[in-house]
Amino acid sequence: MGLLGLVKKAVRELKGGWYKEEWWYFRLPSLFVRGFFHYIIREKNEGIYVMDEDWDNLIILDACRYDTFKEVDWIKGVLEKKISRGSHTWMFLRENFSGKYFAETIYVSSNPFILEVKECFYKTVYIAPDEELERYGTVLPQTVYEEAKRINNLYPNKRLIIHFLQPHDPFIGETRFDKRKNPFYMFAMGRVTKDFLMKAYKDNLKEVLVYVEKLLEELKGKTVITSDHGESFGGKVKFFPVRIYGHSGPRIRELIEVPWLVVEKYPRKKITSAGERVLAEISEDKVKRHLHTLGYI
Repeated sequence: MGLLGLVKKAVRELKGGWYKEEWWYFRLPSLFVRGFFHYIIREKNEGIYVMDEDWDNLIILDACRYDTFKEVDWIKGVLEKKISRGSHTWMFLRENFSGKYFAETIYVSSNPFILEVKECFYKTVYIAPDEELERYGTVLPQTVYEEAKRINNLYPNKRLIIHFLQPHDPFIGETRFDKRKNPFYMFAMGRVTKDFLMKAYKDNLKEVLVYVEKLLEELKGKTVITSDHGESFGGKVKFFPVRIYGHSGPRIRELIEVPWLVVEKYPRKKITSAGERVLAEISEDKVKRHLHTLGYI
């Protein structure tokens, strides 16, 4: 990102929350530290490039920590720990896809940041929430499952990236939380306990794994289940008296260690780059509304 882009991003951040207590005590310190490591120190990024890895289908669970996944997961496969190129979704997308074109790949996403790289794929499908956004504040995993199944049937010879929003809040599992409030800010301010927040996070992960398991029955070839980044429940930052809550921070362990569960199924897909690019039809208004609900703007 150039200087102009950085200034624009800073202005958006200021406009989005300078008047909120939450912004000053919670988001601003983590953004400052993140900027210090990325733009001043230029910390080395040793994360993997997901497109260089061997898979036919890549299932992304948004904000899923490796250790929590290992504890909760019941899906059979070979589990490894990988280092992500992003400590948050926007960086993950930019680092892995920006400026490139993958003619063999379709990206199905319930995360509105897909707008940033929508032209990098043969086809980009953004699942824009409507009634779900009003009721739950997020896209339900069953909605992503149904859309991914449809795309899989239409394009059997393309690599698929399927991006679920869970376990990212809002929490829709057994342990619920008011979708109008930022749960990590509430924890940082001592208004909820870590045990309660962690249980809600794990229940959200269980909720999405049910549909991941169902989707695996539909997908052919080699499937990898991973995440764009982790989640921090008060992780420490070196050199600074700052703790990170959520995933607005720099590349600390809690934010970059992600699962990499390989599920083999034969025969493999016969992947093709053939076909003319299908331009994405994405409503920017819906994207902005979704980002606002998730607490980004």
